[in-house]
Amino acid sequence: MTTPDMLHCGLLTHADDLWRAFFEGLELVVVDEDHEYRGVFGSHVGLVLRRLARLCDRFETELQFVCCSGTIGNPREHAATVTGQSADSFRLVEEDASEDQLDQYVINHPNELFEGTPERAVADPTNPHLLRLHAHAAAVEQPITTDDETYFGPTFPGIVSSLTEKGR
Repeated sequence: MTTPDMLHCGLLTHADDLWRAFFEGLELVVVDEDHEYRGVFGSHVGLVLRRLARLCDRFETELQFVCCSGTIGNPREHAATVTGQSADSFRLVEEDASEDQLDQYVINHPNELFEGTPERAVADPTNPHLLRLHAHAAAVEQPITTDDETYFGPTFPGIVSSLTEKGR
């Protein structure tokens, strides 16, 4: 278990030495409360998860993402946006069998839940300001290749060229 920032600062940057065995054996990443990963922070987390997927591909790891959220109107779409995976790779589970007190409140006060429109979660991992920072971090983790566009999107090669021209 870790946080996105610890993954960003501590684990990914040391994937070849300290954490290699961990990444080679990693099979499942659970992103709990993924509806919280929206806006600039969600975009940052999305880029961290793309770097994680990129490293796991290098180590030939079959990585699977499980995203948990119960309070947004676009859970599959948002899970795909945050993880960089296809929306088709996520199965939507709409049943909650827990005995949680919050569930009992909703059952007794359904209008609190059903009268409002679910909030849409939005993140933009293609944000050029964030992508520029993560391009540098990705280059530290392993050499950048033309295949990396699949992780970071179509603007990635231009951002890498811009950084290269500036000597960064």
